[in-house]
Amino acid sequence: MKEAQEAVEQEQRSIVKEIIEQGLLTTYFQPLVSLKGGKVMGVEALTRGWHQETLVMPSVLFEQADQLGQRLHLDRLCRDRAFAAFQARQGEDWLLFVNIDASILTEGVVGSDYLLESVRAKGVEPERVVIEISENGNQSPLLLERFIDQYRRHGFMIALDDVGVGDSNFARILIAKPDVIKIDRCMVQNLMQDAYKREIFSALVTLARRVGALTVAEGVETEEEAMAAWELGADLAQGYYYGRPVAADRLQCDAVNAKMKETAADYQQYKIEKIARSYERQTQYKLVVEKLLQRIKSCQPDDFSAVLRSMLCENSVECLYVLNSRGVQVTESLCQEKLGCSKRLFQPATKGSDQSAKNYCLHIMAGREMYVSDPYVSYATGNLNRTISRLFRAADGKEYILCVDFYFSE
Repeated sequence: MKEAQEAVEQEQRSIVKEIIEQGLLTTYFQPLVSLKGGKVMGVEALTRGWHQETLVMPSVLFEQADQLGQRLHLDRLCRDRAFAAFQARQGEDWLLFVNIDASILTEGVVGSDYLLESVRAKGVEPERVVIEISENGNQSPLLLERFIDQYRRHGFMIALDDVGVGDSNFARILIAKPDVIKIDRCMVQNLMQDAYKREIFSALVTLARRVGALTVAEGVETEEEAMAAWELGADLAQGYYYGRPVAADRLQCDAVNAKMKETAADYQQYKIEKIARSYERQTQYKLVVEKLLQRIKSCQPDDFSAVLRSMLCENSVECLYVLNSRGVQVTESLCQEKLGCSKRLFQPATKGSDQSAKNYCLHIMAGREMYVSDPYVSYATGNLNRTISRLFRAADGKEYILCVDFYFSE
């Protein structure tokens, strides 16, 4: 078995050596689309090797080039071909994304200016080139930073690839200060259904915006994933849903544009229906709060708990409690047992707990009569919920804050 494997690898090395020596490479382009703008914003250059009309997979091509000590030569050859292919399409208003594996950034490479000279030789403006740096745990942070600074001064943009996998993403962001953050396919797959992925994806988008970077959702394969990425704020999308990589001279945007129009129409309908459901739920929530308010405001504080307990049967109500005007709980937190969490990390707050730092209290103390919170993880149950707080005056003449936690679902 071992000898057979070695024979296969030897044959692969021979094939790859021939591909490199004879330049048997073809540049493919895959489109990156603007979700909100509805147009193709750029293309990523991808290289395919050919041997006797047989496609050689990129993983084999680059792995065997490493074994041959030809990785740098192959990388440069790929980019030279990409710039030439892009120059032939310069009538298109696109950006060109080209890949750099950070592992090749040695002292000699960083100081060579090869990439700049190659762009200029092909007549491509540096401002239209996005250098896409892939993850590699062996790179020197200092050399990577020097390389990025050098090319950014010439007008190139910098993208970080595969963000969301690996163990050094935030370190890479600190070093690269990227113009574009490409969120890996692993974070996009089943994005609509996976609440954890949605939160992490949204956090990456927020981070990118705050540091002045655009985000790309990579590996989008379905309309559902495209709409989820759009809803969570991604600027661009790339993947088989919008177009597979094709030879650079064969890329046509008509099918891509049609797909974007179709998605935009479906997304609009999806959002309208979702917003309508949200308004309907909030109306129902407020009706529950007003119904409870009518009963509790005629009571003395000693009777608050009995009134709250009688309202726990209302649909979607998770917890009920009352605060005084200073934000201190004057009742226990009464919670639905079926919605409770057995983890000791999450425990309902008890009578006497100070909730004055919570948003649902602060907004009332700041002068609002009612406040509806954003969804958050409840410390009481560990579930995702939304709190509505409402100021009221009880039978004793004092002001209190009624708090109703509703179990939240999209």
